[in-house]
Amino acid sequence: VFNLRGNCRTSGEQRRKESGNVFGEGSRTPISITILVRKPKKDPEELAAILYKDIGDYLTREDKLKTIKDFGSILSTSIGLSSIAPNEAGDWINQRDGLFETFLPLECEGKFNTKSTSVFCVNSRGLETARDSWVYNSSLHELSKTTSRMVAFYNEQVSAFVNRKESSIPAKDFITYDPTKISWSTNLIEAVQKGATATFEQDRFSIGMYRPFFKQHVYRGEKFINRRGQFDQFFPTPQSKNLVICVSGANIRRPFSCLITDAIPDLHIFDEGTQCFPLYWYEKDECDQLSLFDNSKNEYKRRSGLSDFILQRAREEYGP
Repeated sequence: VFNLRGNCRTSGEQRRKESGNVFGEGSRTPISITILVRKPKKDPEELAAILYKDIGDYLTREDKLKTIKDFGSILSTSIGLSSIAPNEAGDWINQRDGLFETFLPLECEGKFNTKSTSVFCVNSRGLETARDSWVYNSSLHELSKTTSRMVAFYNEQVSAFVNRKESSIPAKDFITYDPTKISWSTNLIEAVQKGATATFEQDRFSIGMYRPFFKQHVYRGEKFINRRGQFDQFFPTPQSKNLVICVSGANIRRPFSCLITDAIPDLHIFDEGTQCFPLYWYEKDECDQLSLFDNSKNEYKRRSGLSDFILQRAREEYGP
């Protein structure tokens, strides 16, 4: 395996190391030359030998092509192939040391599982709006005007669809795709198909962490957040207090990042699929009975986002 590097989907210092791609702009993925040699049928249990060469860092396309030409043959002793023995995890290069497998998982199996042997009993993807330019704004006044117009236009589309003359036309072929009026998503089109109108909810404005260190007002009205995740439980009202640890998702293109925030984090706060772990989650209080000395009712009960398991482990490690 002759690794020619050239991964254009990296950034920073790693991108400079990858440098030129041998196919120029014809490929953004790293390129390698791989030659498979059939072995004689002797011992079927005998593992294949893997020989490997990394062409090196910071080489331009021309440098790499010249190197290939100078070697001339994969059999050239000047190539300096090294032997690779994959580990049990199947790693060829950059082999893991196994320490990660000893760590406690952050994410639990299932949501709100207080008996999970993980650090947290609940987590969520960041808030996925599918219409950022409509539901985020630094000005609460401007956001209120924008979202109220969007809700009104949506209801106009629902009314027109319900009263259409040709009943066989589906919503996706009937609605008006005007980017100055609204941003459609699959869920919102399905709501039109069902004839479901929406109400402009003045009490559904919260503070969101749109990008690292950049908070904005966010409108979380019904139907206008594409995927809400668990944030109706993490921040059920604009007054709800919480702290959320955000980490990069699984399929990231940038280096791993971590941030803690007291606001609702967006899905793309780092990269695609940001995962969020809360200090608390809130449960709707269904009990209508007030205490003898209390004339008010707390609508939500606050629960711990940390599992009973990790609380016990912390007490064992650090004391009561």
